Amino acid sequence: MSTNFQNPDRKGGGTPDKAAAGDPAAPLRLLLLDMDGTLTNVKSPWQFVHEQIGRWEQDGLPLLNRYLAGQLDYLDFCRLDVDTWTDAGLDLAQVEALLDRIEVPTVTVEFLKRAHGAGLKLAIISTGFLRCAHRILDAAGIPPEARLVAANTLTESEGRLRPVIHVGDGGNNGKDVWSRRFLALHGVTSAQAGALGDGETDRPMFNSVGTWWKVRGPEDLAAKGELQARLFGQARG
Repeated sequence: MSTNFQNPDRKGGGTPDKAAAGDPAAPLRLLLLDMDGTLTNVKSPWQFVHEQIGRWEQDGLPLLNRYLAGQLDYLDFCRLDVDTWTDAGLDLAQVEALLDRIEVPTVTVEFLKRAHGAGLKLAIISTGFLRCAHRILDAAGIPPEARLVAANTLTESEGRLRPVIHVGDGGNNGKDVWSRRFLALHGVTSAQAGALGDGETDRPMFNSVGTWWKVRGPEDLAAKGELQARLFGQARG
């Protein structure tokens, strides 16, 4: 069965990959994946859209600063972000066309192909956009029935863009909640699950699994070392 959820990812930078303590002998069955800054080189598709229309400094950055200062909650932050796109004259099709400019790195495609071929279940949990996640999985040839995605979407109503937030900064739609949902869906224990992410906002996801790696970006997916050995050096059952 194909399971697709719509949910966001707005984060800071990563550090070199380093696995958390986990049982190196326990075979992994499920790999949870952050998207922005992990599978792509764009750390925030929200910021990317602002930059593509030349309005990051004018609109996007001030809103980010207000959110970081605690002046906006997450939902209002997203709503006001999208309002600026409408006010700039963008409709849904135009925003989707901008998001489609985000490159899917070859190293990401090869990594996902290899992970799928090794028998790992793959689940993307992102505060970015569902459309971007499916573009990545499509590029890697991951079949619909083998993909799990929790990410956000956009709709259009009465001439205005509206964000539909399914992955947020905590509460009932945080990355920890989605992690537990996906583990339960597959009947996987935390020791049988791993996670990849690039920032501190992935910490709730990391805390839900037995082994995790913090990466600097897609280039780390191809690095020789513990990540490759742990994921692809294990016998599949």
